[in-house]
Amino acid sequence: LGGLDPEVMLAWVLGWLGNWFDRRLSLDLKAFREEIRHEVIAMPGLAPEPISDGALILGNGPGVNITGLEGQLQYRPSPRDLASLQFSLADADDRFDPASTGRASEAGRTPHLTLSLLLAHTFSHDIQLSLGYYHIDEMRWQGAGEVATGKLPLPAYDRFDLRLAKRFRWSAQDVLVELIAQNIGNDAYAEFRADNQFDTRYFLRASVQFH
Repeated sequence: LGGLDPEVMLAWVLGWLGNWFDRRLSLDLKAFREEIRHEVIAMPGLAPEPISDGALILGNGPGVNITGLEGQLQYRPSPRDLASLQFSLADADDRFDPASTGRASEAGRTPHLTLSLLLAHTFSHDIQLSLGYYHIDEMRWQGAGEVATGKLPLPAYDRFDLRLAKRFRWSAQDVLVELIAQNIGNDAYAEFRADNQFDTRYFLRASVQFH
């Protein structure tokens, strides 16, 4: 088609940062609004998405407005302990009327709630143990992954990760060995494509820092 206009985003941000108890407790909050205009999108009805050679027919869409609140609450009761909560609340509104234009709503691509929690403790002898929790609300991915499967929006999911690590010196180098378990105790969930299932995974990782 040609003649694409560049995407434009106008953003307003209001932030606030607080610290208490000698900075052991901190709260970082941000209220925001983003207005995305001339959004570059795959144009419906002009060609299959993607067409046989993998190309997409692109054009400018009206865009979307996103308003939300995000923040991080962090607590360090001691140098060896950490509790950290991160969250994002967001509402997306189309800059067009899906009913009158016949276009699919873009608002569903933004999850309403995204949440993560990290609990970590460092034992003696540089042994670390951490537990992570993650939640993402229902959302719809844009792009070939969505088109190829033709599925409904991916449902919300929860995930727990566990990490056990040991740091030590070897031949004057710093060595870190980690045993990691991802998505423990939960059913598999979909990422991007509905047929891309993320199940429970375990792996061992080692890294060396040279001096």
